[in-house]
Amino acid sequence: MSYNNGPKIVNDGLVLYLDAANPRSYSGSGTTWSDLSGNGYNGALTNGPTFNAANQGSIVFDGVNDLSSSTPTPTILQGNPNLTVMGFYYRTNNFSLKGFWGIGGSNAGGVGQGICNWNYNNTNQIAIDSWSESTFTTGQTYPLNTWIGVAWRKIAGPMTRANCTVSIFNGTMTNYTGNSLTVLRSESSTNLAINSMGGVTLGSISVDTGYCAPVNVSNHCIYNRVLSDAELLENFNTLKTRFGL
Repeated sequence: MSYNNGPKIVNDGLVLYLDAANPRSYSGSGTTWSDLSGNGYNGALTNGPTFNAANQGSIVFDGVNDLSSSTPTPTILQGNPNLTVMGFYYRTNNFSLKGFWGIGGSNAGGVGQGICNWNYNNTNQIAIDSWSESTFTTGQTYPLNTWIGVAWRKIAGPMTRANCTVSIFNGTMTNYTGNSLTVLRSESSTNLAINSMGGVTLGSISVDTGYCAPVNVSNHCIYNRVLSDAELLENFNTLKTRFGL
């Protein structure tokens, strides 16, 4: 489906869709990044993220305190859902013990209360994390000053490598799951319990301070189901021409 005259992406299970290249999502100024899914989970741009018109548009997060947040966490994403998170991202500096997206999770929420791309202490690595519990890395890094597509898929259930797949797209797609993910913090035997307080964030893994990463975000989607490889590629291929991929 085409969203508000934007590109055609998979719409089944779409909970949130932010696209800085679409003026109906972001006009080029202001502090509201509008959700094109129709669910109303608009992002509030906080502490001064800016708009960059290159590659049709992206939101620039400084890695210090810039973030976008929508709180509370959508009910459909709370608890232990099936999930897909995906988009195109552009790293502008180094980051460690940080990340640039999160669902739920906060210092007040406790262990396993959120999911995000916190990279533990592995600088610039592409990882998946359940808040203060499990962290798995692909061993690959976000390239500096280069656009890359990434998707994170999580099957409902415990935070194990078998239940997680991280897909990296740079013209072709490579999947990391099971033993191709490296454990940085132990695999969990308990289900996720994503909380309501952490909300949905970009530029940081949480509304809590200290976790912001230096990144430009062109588009960002969240689904309440695990997309197939073919569906991921449909989305990536629809958007890739913006980035010369």
